[in-house]
Order: sequence, then structure tokens, then C-alpha cells
Amino acid sequence: MWAALGAVVYFGWPIIEAIIIVLPIPDPNGLKQPIVNFCAKFSALFRSLPAAFKTPNKNDGMQGTEIQGY
Repeated sequence: MWAALGAVVYFGWPIIEAIIIVLPIPDPNGLKQPIVNFCAKFSALFRSLPAAFKTPNKNDGMQGTEIQGY
């Protein structure tokens, strides 16, 4: 079986190569840009996670709500 497959690939390679050359292969920039955008959003999500789980400090509360002068 492997010999038959090898013979088909060896002797049929010019035909296979011609088919590959004739096929319309899309521009990689059209595929690259959505992937870059997805990765940027995905990394922004992970960069925002520490701020979501941060415990508020005493100074992080509402400013100006402290009673002054007592």
C-alpha cells in the first residue's frame, strides 16, 4: 500500500504541483489581520484581570466623602 501511495505521489507530482499552482491561494495579509486583532483583544483581557480582582484600598473609595474636622 505504501509503495502504491509513493508511486502516485512520485509520478503524479507534476500534476499535483500544477493543480496547486492553478488554485487561487488567498493573500496572507487578509488572514493575518483578524488573527492579530483577536490576539490583541485576548491579551487585553488578560492584562485587565488583575485590576478586576484588586481589593479596594482606603484611598480608592469615593473622594470627598470623609468628614473633615472631627
